[in-house]
Amino acid sequence: PMAPMGDTGEAPSVLSVLRHGIGLATDLYDLTIINAVRPELEACHGRQSDSMNGAITAATSAGAMLGQLGFGYAADSLGRRGTFVATAVLLCVAAAGAALATPIGGWSLYQVLLAWRFILGIGVGGEYPLSMAVTAESASAERSATSMALTYMMFQVGQLLAQRDLAGGHVALSLGVGAVLALIGAALRAGTMRESQAWLEARAKTRASASKLLRSGAALRAVGLPLLGTASTYFVYDVVSWGVGSYTSTIFESTSRAGTIWYMLEINLMATPGFILTLWMGDYGRKTYQLAGFMGMALCFLLVGATFGRAPQAVLVLIFGVQKIFDSAGPGATTFIIPGEIFPTSVRATCHGISSAAGKLGAFVGMYFFPVVERHIGFQGTLLLGGALLLGGFGLTLALTPPYTEETLLKLHAETQHDLARTTEILWAGDEDSESTGANDDGSMSASTDSDS
Repeated sequence: PMAPMGDTGEAPSVLSVLRHGIGLATDLYDLTIINAVRPELEACHGRQSDSMNGAITAATSAGAMLGQLGFGYAADSLGRRGTFVATAVLLCVAAAGAALATPIGGWSLYQVLLAWRFILGIGVGGEYPLSMAVTAESASAERSATSMALTYMMFQVGQLLAQRDLAGGHVALSLGVGAVLALIGAALRAGTMRESQAWLEARAKTRASASKLLRSGAALRAVGLPLLGTASTYFVYDVVSWGVGSYTSTIFESTSRAGTIWYMLEINLMATPGFILTLWMGDYGRKTYQLAGFMGMALCFLLVGATFGRAPQAVLVLIFGVQKIFDSAGPGATTFIIPGEIFPTSVRATCHGISSAAGKLGAFVGMYFFPVVERHIGFQGTLLLGGALLLGGFGLTLALTPPYTEETLLKLHAETQHDLARTTEILWAGDEDSESTGANDDGSMSASTDSDS
């Protein structure tokens, strides 16, 4: 039987899930709450111009891309623990700054808020590669899928907290909750986390930084195919998810504001079963989940698009809600989880950062071009186009996502400590030769990054 990568083979503890995932909850909370408090913000400080509204959204996305690339590289070059604490501190400072924002000098409140949201985005971006790298390196190969899924589920916790709006719409308090969450994360990481033993071992054996490794032609060829797969599927998924998702309240508008809010709540709540289904991802395979998710999403988009304007709105909302189950159990999870597992330790965070930055670029493309496309082909055409793009994601997954197993992960760890050259070969070999993984005598891949598990 496979031994754990950490000190025990036990399921991840509540503390470890909180430590690794609270930043993701903070991310979704901060990204969602700004829309909830916008009416109160404008009532106190005047209406935002359309350009300023767009700039605040774009600033967070731009900052996130910078954070994904920068913190991903830093995590591989400097270590996991320090950079993971730094992302939480940055989130805390930026969220607090946004909550306390006031006009300064010649800057209006909205300009100050825009600056803080950009800094917040950098912290948000850093959480993506760090949370997955740390989770992957503190779990056994057989527990990896469950650990990654539990960390991923913290996204939903953040979204549900924002929908509850614990501060009752008070702008400063609502934004300040994000700072409190990030502060808890920073304290947990600083107080209960050790440096990743897997990173220490890889660093000692390669004696090269992530940038030097990726500048190596042989190394780039070794990880190029899986990196193309993770980046392209993340991009396509986010084009559709963020492009259409940002305008669902317009697409599925009810005859009353209360009715529209109910539709949005129904759609978001229907994502919850999908999050729960990810707990069985290890039994059926990440690639299987991604393929099923892309196909299920595509069919729902095509069905809603084909019947849009003719079927009752409540029926269309129900079908779109079913699509959210395929989303959160499929590419919503797998595009985030897979790049955290399939790359060698020495470039894991860098490659996840590149993949997630490609996704964030896709989100920007989707949000920017959705209104343009909708003006030309309408909601019906846009939904059908979304379905076609998701079928493209299905095809990319078939071609570029490896059919890896827990045995593959053990072999990958054992044989890429000194040299990345066999990465692609191992990933596409499936579980062949799993009996000779070359792992440690006890089958372990690394020591735990954590002091509690």
